[in-house]
Amino acid sequence: MKKARFEIMKFAMNSLSGEAKQDAETSLAISLGAKRPKNAYVNYKELQATRKAEKTEKEARRLEHVKPMKSKKPDPKNIRKGKKVGHKLETTGVYKLKVLPRNSKPQTKSNDNRGKRR
Repeated sequence: MKKARFEIMKFAMNSLSGEAKQDAETSLAISLGAKRPKNAYVNYKELQATRKAEKTEKEARRLEHVKPMKSKKPDPKNIRKGKKVGHKLETTGVYKLKVLPRNSKPQTKSNDNRGKRR
């Protein structure tokens, strides 16, 4: 079956001419396990020029489709005010009764364990 398909491909390639024949031969070789051909050589400066032209053309198409934005002042009702810097710190340590009980003695650091080894 494989031989028959190969013979048909060969017969079809004989009727082709020029680039079509070369394309058919390369596709046959690739199907048989060959590597794809390398790209043709292009001078680097020419390559840069073509890429730059493509880039400018693409940018022009992009700008063509972009709609111009209207300058509109925001409604004063919809303006959101910025959050306070310490908004999380305001709730830290809040006592629900709003009044903290005072101790009769002021709290101080205890230095009685300083310098002692256990």
